[in-house]
Amino acid sequence: MVPFGLLAGCLLSGLLHVIRVQVTQCPAAIRAALGNREFFVQVQPIVRLSDRDWVDAKVLMRWCRQDGQMARPNLFDAVAEDAPIIKRIAARVLKLAEQPLHAFARHS
Repeated sequence: MVPFGLLAGCLLSGLLHVIRVQVTQCPAAIRAALGNREFFVQVQPIVRLSDRDWVDAKVLMRWCRQDGQMARPNLFDAVAEDAPIIKRIAARVLKLAEQPLHAFARHS
């Protein structure tokens, strides 16, 4: 049982180290992504089913890394809120969403 406990402890320790490294590097990666314009928005229409008319829209922030991989919002959003980066992201969302929301307003 002792060897199993030692192995499990080593694996858990390694996993915690990997998570700690990722979390500490994430704010810097978000700042770099903002500078590299890796963030973009998607407008998700909210449609009334009875007449299929657009009644509202959600603006969703997305992050496409330079390697082409999409970062899940639940990963970068929490880190951005804990670090003072969230205001920069919000400003970027407003700037990027301006044109799609004008198009939405013309459509509705």
